[in-house]
Amino acid sequence: MESRINGTLRVLPKRSQDSLLFCESYGSASPKSVDQWIAELLTKDPKEQGQQLNNALDELLIYKCKPEAYLLLADKILHAATINIDLLTKGHLIHSVIFNTAQQDCFDICASIHHKIILMYRSIAESCTDKKQYKERSTALHRAMTQSTDTILFYAQLYRSVANNIWLEQHHLFQLAHQLKLTKFSQPSVSTDKELCISDLYKRALLFSHSRTNKLNYEDIRRIWLALALWVPHIKLKKTSGIKTFFAVNLAADMGLYYASPDPDKEIKNVFGLDCRVLTTHLKKIKDDPEKTNSLPPLLINHLLSAWTQISKRQHSRTISTQSCKISFGLSAAHYLLSGQQDFNDIIEPFVNIETTEEQVFDGEKKDVWAHAHDADRDKKPAPSSEKEAPVIEFSSKSNKDRGLRFQPMECQIINSSDGGFSLKMALQHTQKVLLGDPVIVQLTEDSPWLLSVVRWVEVLSGNKLKLGVEKLSSQVETCAIKLTHKTQGTTLFQRGFLLPDQPEIGQHTSLILSSLTAKPGIKFELLHNGVLRRGQLDKCISNTNVYGEFQYRLFK
Repeated sequence: MESRINGTLRVLPKRSQDSLLFCESYGSASPKSVDQWIAELLTKDPKEQGQQLNNALDELLIYKCKPEAYLLLADKILHAATINIDLLTKGHLIHSVIFNTAQQDCFDICASIHHKIILMYRSIAESCTDKKQYKERSTALHRAMTQSTDTILFYAQLYRSVANNIWLEQHHLFQLAHQLKLTKFSQPSVSTDKELCISDLYKRALLFSHSRTNKLNYEDIRRIWLALALWVPHIKLKKTSGIKTFFAVNLAADMGLYYASPDPDKEIKNVFGLDCRVLTTHLKKIKDDPEKTNSLPPLLINHLLSAWTQISKRQHSRTISTQSCKISFGLSAAHYLLSGQQDFNDIIEPFVNIETTEEQVFDGEKKDVWAHAHDADRDKKPAPSSEKEAPVIEFSSKSNKDRGLRFQPMECQIINSSDGGFSLKMALQHTQKVLLGDPVIVQLTEDSPWLLSVVRWVEVLSGNKLKLGVEKLSSQVETCAIKLTHKTQGTTLFQRGFLLPDQPEIGQHTSLILSSLTAKPGIKFELLHNGVLRRGQLDKCISNTNVYGEFQYRLFK
């Protein structure tokens, strides 16, 4: 049962039901019967748990009882819902940007639970009209605000835009708290990491909404969220907004924080200013101090300073486009297409030591270290077994034809372009994994060269479509293969690599791109390029993501 929309704010359903059917097998609607229902619920599959919790919340939203009893039942359901959302999110959702049908079902369940809990606590708060119900009203209002901020975090972690009306709910809750003089009310909560008052919960969500989380991985998003719980005392909400304040929020609009007008600060109806200049000044002071940046890396602090300071002019001007292009994701696909569709095993075959190694005992034919990466694949063909011999498992590479189909570029639309990269829009199947920091290869026309690029930000749109920002690395790139030599672990298997030439006119020096899993400055390597094997050493790391690292290097004579 979804609440109806009336104008801009969702209207709460009429509370007309005298009993709770979901727990009636345990007796009348009481805390004890709900406890028994929850105890049995938590033994079931998380998805089934979520479905039953949604049904229970539907009943609670129309259940007629006193606020004191209602709040007690609501808190018990909240505890079970928090456990269930955590199980579904961490078990099924956070490792994917694009969802398959089962994952989408889990996402819809979590989103629905989040929304209904906000309405449930708002209903309790608004039903408390007696001054004697101060405790129930303030507690319910704080719970509703906490849940709405957690809902905003939920969407951000999964690279989705916040659902309609969530921001309006949050603005309404803050206004209600302001009218009742409850903005400073705080208490421990089931789902929050630190005890915050209603005003601080609101400020945390607002500044978080302007943190450009679509450019960050899951861990960094969590870091910012946790840090903001400590930083909110440095953030101020003002009745004025403008050029000095930098940011504003419109309490009548279904959106979070936005850049304020460049006019002098002034009062505007329904608009508050948010001033975080004290916080950003503090971040500027600590970003270069290793002792003070243990929890947040300097790169992440620079990202926040860019997001939380005055709007600046873009480095590259953008051009709106309606063209289409071809794109393929991952190091393996990029290497395959840039090398003229050569199979990697064929490239390294003449240079692989044919002596049996520990790895070859397990997999005698596979020489590709990227076989274990997310975008590599292989077939398994068990040999026939007999009564006397145990079955032998053989591994074989896919044919060039199969691999070509696997790395077949996809069509996508160019939304806008600049000298630095592109904004793209495309429809993706759930089998195609997309990672922030993932190398991608882009071809603008049939005759143009492939551009080695990297995914900088993503946003999932409705209909399983993806909007992403791609930064160009180079159009003059050559493929290679590289083996790293570790002092303690010996020589690794060959892995895919890319050589970027020296281009002083754009500030690009000769560099080597390879997996960031084991590469670091100082490691020696063997480099296979154009059929010639040479030795060298990695020097300075120019840039790195969770997927690859770019290094300056030198070759030995």
